[in-house]
Amino acid sequence: MRWGTLRIRLAGLLCLLGPLGTAPAVAHPFHLSNAEVDYRAECRCLEVALQVMPEDLEAVLGRISGQRIPLEAKAIEPGLLAYLKQRFVVTAQGSAPKPLRWVGKEVKPQEAWLYFKILDVGRAFELADRLLFDQEPSQINRVLLRWDQGEQKSLAFHPGEPPQKVDLGPAP
Repeated sequence: MRWGTLRIRLAGLLCLLGPLGTAPAVAHPFHLSNAEVDYRAECRCLEVALQVMPEDLEAVLGRISGQRIPLEAKAIEPGLLAYLKQRFVVTAQGSAPKPLRWVGKEVKPQEAWLYFKILDVGRAFELADRLLFDQEPSQINRVLLRWDQGEQKSLAFHPGEPPQKVDLGPAP
């Protein structure tokens, strides 16, 4: 291969990689969140670890607030908490939504983990996970619910569907 041809191919590769050799931003073809939810009988609470795509969450929060704040920034937490309270909702028999307590977050380029607790939850409740439905109509939110000694249930939430009823049965 001649030097000129190699140089052209190398230049093309560098253009594809973008500035400083980083990969270009590409919209992802799927829109999915995953939540791991553990019911803790001792505190009557749900401990939630929620995985989302950072760019999706930043986009919806930016649209709501009118300003783009990186998900890593501490300044985003009040808006993020308000959004979670509206979109990840637990109720019991038509009551007001159960209180949500923020624990923290971990943000990486490809994923973000949000940690929070839902307080004062009995063993029968309704759960609605509508996170990012206002951003992406093809969004699917999956929830893995675990309780007692290894019992678990998988739930899937799609736009337009009602909250799902959950009954963990009597306490062991």
